[in-house]
Amino acid sequence: MFEPLVARDDVAAVILAIRWSSHGFGEVKEFCDKYGKPLVRLPAGYNPNQVAFHLLSQVGDRLGSPSRSNGTG
Repeated sequence: MFEPLVARDDVAAVILAIRWSSHGFGEVKEFCDKYGKPLVRLPAGYNPNQVAFHLLSQVGDRLGSPSRSNGTG
């Protein structure tokens, strides 16, 4: 059920809201490993700031950062 979603090329990371997940979501980790996708576990606090915090603190080093222009060329 989850494998085709995790395998998609446009998926950079998988975020699992563990507060509402069941043991049936254990296979998601296997799929993330199989397709080289980082898995982020959100324990609580699902506002955008909390999601960004957990995403960056857990897998930020595995995510590419887009080039940004600072106006100096």
